[in-house]
Amino acid sequence: MLALAAIALLGVSAAAIPVENGGPNPADVFVESISYGGTGCPQGTVSQNFNDDRTGWTLIFDEFVANAGPGQPIFADRQNCQLSINVHLPAGWQYSVSTVDYRGFIQLDPNVIASQQSTYFFQGVLDSVSAKSQWVGPQDGYNYAVQDSFTTTSTVLSPCGGSAVVGIDTQIFVDNSRNHQGQGQMTTDSIDSKVTQIYSFNWFQC
Repeated sequence: MLALAAIALLGVSAAAIPVENGGPNPADVFVESISYGGTGCPQGTVSQNFNDDRTGWTLIFDEFVANAGPGQPIFADRQNCQLSINVHLPAGWQYSVSTVDYRGFIQLDPNVIASQQSTYFFQGVLDSVSAKSQWVGPQDGYNYAVQDSFTTTSTVLSPCGGSAVVGIDTQIFVDNSRNHQGQGQMTTDSIDSKVTQIYSFNWFQC
């Protein structure tokens, strides 16, 4: 069973003008740096690719895995990764996260629950948005694909021009409290053993 929770909107600027067709010159938009940390993304386990038109990028994780059940180490049931992505913007432009696609694999005994929650925010901006997905066992080996989707009125905006650091805090959790002898795993993609997150942007003039 897949349940997508509602996005919690804390606030958004009304001054920006959405751009329906196109955005800034791609040559003026680029990632200055990407940093990450957490139990699910130790250093050296994340790779990234910025797409050709500079409207999004892909991050691939090697070790984003959570397990629950008898014999599992303490804290193995919960993993997190916080990303800080510094995007250079030309003057007069700002952006918001439009969609985020997550792919991976889950295996759950009856009444074991797997969940994923991501919070999106910009450095120096108080507002944030969050989305949560949940699966309840039994799941006999399930390749999942989930999209967090934000409209131009249900998101947060970067500061205007210059550099904008977007933070993405993702947590995965496997809960066997309703079946203490049950096993559960939320792990990486079953084909290439990696979880992929694909990000795309909305652009605004400011």
